[in-house]
Amino acid sequence: AVIAPRNIVVNSAYAAQHLLALLPAELAGQLRVEVGFLPLAEPFLPPAAPLVLGAQSILGAQTTLRVMHVGILGKNKQPEQLVAACEHLLASGVLPGGLELTFAGFAVNAYLRQYKLQRPWIKTLEAPAAKDLRSAMLAAHVGVQPRWPQHGESSGAVADWLALGKPLVATQAAGFSDLAGAIHG
Repeated sequence: AVIAPRNIVVNSAYAAQHLLALLPAELAGQLRVEVGFLPLAEPFLPPAAPLVLGAQSILGAQTTLRVMHVGILGKNKQPEQLVAACEHLLASGVLPGGLELTFAGFAVNAYLRQYKLQRPWIKTLEAPAAKDLRSAMLAAHVGVQPRWPQHGESSGAVADWLALGKPLVATQAAGFSDLAGAIHG
């Protein structure tokens, strides 16, 4: 009742459907909702090398596996589960070169400290500039962007990982379900 938007741009088809479902019928017919902000080139090609650990690894024998998460941390992003998964990989012995997990975003250090998730093999990029974030994402071997399914996807970072052609592990939900071959659930 306060504003009268003519168009709304959202980041996925799922978000557009969800938004239209929330609007009163009289507004839904007047409002155009468009999907944008996905920097994907056409045709999209999934990463050339599948993410496989062990003898057929994408890594050399002594290369450190670089895993990265982008975004503000919160319970819905499940950072505790990501840290536990990395600890499991380190303990399993399948990574002779070790592992490095990077959290990039705002207030990531405070979150890791508050929830006692700091580890010697965890790096942080606190509020990185765009060029620093892109450089770190290019250096990573794999992006990991989990979210609780009922919260949708970590869409901005998911789109960036896909545009970079990096292997990606994410919650299989919402607007990226049509890219199932490129996203590992």
